[in-house]
Amino acid sequence: MSADERRFALQYLFQANPVNMIGRYPRYLELWERFRATGDSPERADKYFQPQDFTDLQVLSQIAWFDEFFLDEPEVAALIKKGRNYSAEEQRFVIAREGELLAKVLPAHAAAAERGGIEISTSPFYHPILPLVCDTNMGAVSSPGLPLPQNRFRHPEDAREQLVRGLDLHEQVFGV
Repeated sequence: MSADERRFALQYLFQANPVNMIGRYPRYLELWERFRATGDSPERADKYFQPQDFTDLQVLSQIAWFDEFFLDEPEVAALIKKGRNYSAEEQRFVIAREGELLAKVLPAHAAAAERGGIEISTSPFYHPILPLVCDTNMGAVSSPGLPLPQNRFRHPEDAREQLVRGLDLHEQVFGV
């Protein structure tokens, strides 16, 4: 890993609940406490982490985000039991398994919606706050005194296009 990649890992891979996510894995907790001892500074912490520490951090930070249901899968459970000293191959397995699980999310929601089990809503394509696309001065309606842009933006036709594109993508992804 490059120095930038190591600092990135230290900056972002501890962004999890320290009790329920980090604390349940002793090695993850050990690494987090080492990071915390440096004042949460990726630059200072970098010199206290070895290559194996980073591999363990990458594996455990991903496993920590797995749903409880998937933690019981034999391959995942074996990695949890192992607890440390993960290989690059095990790291690739976690990444691949995570990708497989994520690939099932949208189809599962689409199937549930088709059965009538859930309702799925959508949002405008690029801009979720349509009144501001229609007219930036609408920001003052809910927040009187709000500083508004010097150049007023007023394009209700863009808002309409945002809705059309959002609905088209929703139908493309969910089939409904």
